[in-house]
Amino acid sequence: MAVFHPQGQEEAAAYTAPAGPATGHLKKANEFRKKLAKLFYKETWWMWTSPCICGGLGCVPPMAPPLCMAHDKYCCCESLCQSEPWGGDGMGFCFDICKCCCCVSHSACPPGGGKNDGVPLCALCNQRCGGESGEDVMDNEDAQLMKGTFFLYYCLCYGCGVGQFAEPLIKTHRKCCCIRTTSYTTDPFPSDRDCMYSHAKVFCCISACTCPALGGKRDGMPGCSCFGKVLFGPPAPEGEALRSL
Repeated sequence: MAVFHPQGQEEAAAYTAPAGPATGHLKKANEFRKKLAKLFYKETWWMWTSPCICGGLGCVPPMAPPLCMAHDKYCCCESLCQSEPWGGDGMGFCFDICKCCCCVSHSACPPGGGKNDGVPLCALCNQRCGGESGEDVMDNEDAQLMKGTFFLYYCLCYGCGVGQFAEPLIKTHRKCCCIRTTSYTTDPFPSDRDCMYSHAKVFCCISACTCPALGGKRDGMPGCSCFGKVLFGPPAPEGEALRSL
């Protein structure tokens, strides 16, 4: 009697279910929120904040890391931006990943991206050639997305293909030398934060706003303050806020 080996089924399962594709960007967003909340609570001197403009400006020590970062959310669209070392996370020095529904495109410099990022040097109808070291693909969201994409073509620095129709429906992830940006669709009305906000740090300058006004009690930003003195609408206690993030 012939013995059936489910190798094909296992490969198909690996193709259709990359590890953790819907959680990596959410984890990164939570890390951003915690980092900014700690910065707002511990190091920011608020020059002024006002509910009339839903936010305000402040200052931090000039070399407080990272030098630049931003976290914005407008209803169902969320974006992250941060300065970082050139080496990054193994996806290459410069790259651009775009996903819209099930359509995926990728470009990278140098050609092929990183050694274990799931991106080939050349591909045609998902027949891949070069670009990988032969080791397992990295266990992160973008590398697994590249591994699971059926590349229609890929030629040195650019290619496109078909991926899973899964969350996030729309996503971009870009890195140019020391600047990394990520944008994606998300829940427009989350229970743990506001529906719209913009928090940014550029060197020693802090800019923050949230909508509705006075809504972000756990983000470390006071509702109304002037030259370091909170007039009203203080943020939640630091310990309570950081535990809830």
